[in-house]
Amino acid sequence: MQSENSRGGKAIMLTEAEEAHLFQFIARHSKTPEHDRVVFLLSLKAGLRAAEIAMLDWNHVMDGRMQAIGEYIELPRKGTKGKNRARTVPVHPELHQALEAWMAIHPRVQAGVAITRSLRRANRYGDARHTANSLTLHMNRIYQDAGLVGASSHSGRRTAITKWSWAIESSGGSLSDVQRLAGHSSIAMTAEYIEGKKSAQHHMVNAA
Repeated sequence: MQSENSRGGKAIMLTEAEEAHLFQFIARHSKTPEHDRVVFLLSLKAGLRAAEIAMLDWNHVMDGRMQAIGEYIELPRKGTKGKNRARTVPVHPELHQALEAWMAIHPRVQAGVAITRSLRRANRYGDARHTANSLTLHMNRIYQDAGLVGASSHSGRRTAITKWSWAIESSGGSLSDVQRLAGHSSIAMTAEYIEGKKSAQHHMVNAA
């Protein structure tokens, strides 16, 4: 399955059909489908980098009493890129459900325990936490096995940022809101991530 969005060396943005295909592949072929669904939704719905997903602990996504998934992901200063800014990202309903499903079978849901778990690292080192590199390789391998040519661990982040920008008008937000959600140091950097929308361009030309 090859995307039409691949350009140069940039990670592609996933279409709705490609997202559906990805999660169907995970459900059918992953050894840990609940885990992998959370990983890719953190990328596609929260716009997190692989390194940020790897460093997430349960206390970063749960309420103050550590009894339920919270409304926000609280990304700490440590582990974020650029100027190491802490940031808050709302939890998408689909991600919320996936986190609950993963939490129900996770062996240790508590503060300081990583959300991600690497079967290879657990077997070799006894440390189940994914590193940024191991999670990047894990995500890239799933994209490759799913036949999504041109997709990489950064594709979900590019997809999320683009969709947030497309929703600005209907949500009453601004590009500054997208910048804050993405954790970028400038709007110019955010703009580099945003894919054009041909249907919108067509409408703009006809309306002018």
